[in-house]
Amino acid sequence: MRRNEGTSMKRELDVQVVSALQDGRKIEAIKLLREQRGIGLKEAKEVIEEYCEQHGLNSSSRVPEGGGGLVLIGVLVVLGYLIYRYVFGSAV
Repeated sequence: MRRNEGTSMKRELDVQVVSALQDGRKIEAIKLLREQRGIGLKEAKEVIEEYCEQHGLNSSSRVPEGGGGLVLIGVLVVLGYLIYRYVFGSAV
C-alpha cells in the first residue's frame, strides 16, 4: 500500500518544479522538491527522474544555453584582424 501512495505523490509536482525541469534545470527541481516535501536527496532525485522519464524530459541531452559567446568573440577577433590588415595593408 505504501508503494501506491508514493507513486501518486510522484506524479503531482508543483508548477515551479515542472517549470525548472522544462527549462533543463534538474538540480534546481530536486532542491525545490526537497524543500516543498521535506524529503531526502535520494527520494527527490528518484521522483524527478521518474517524472522526466514519464514525460519525455531528458535534461542530460539538452545543450546549455549561452554557449555561443566564445564563438562570437572568436569571429569578432578574426574580423578585427582582417579589417586591420585591410586598412593598414601589409606595412605591419
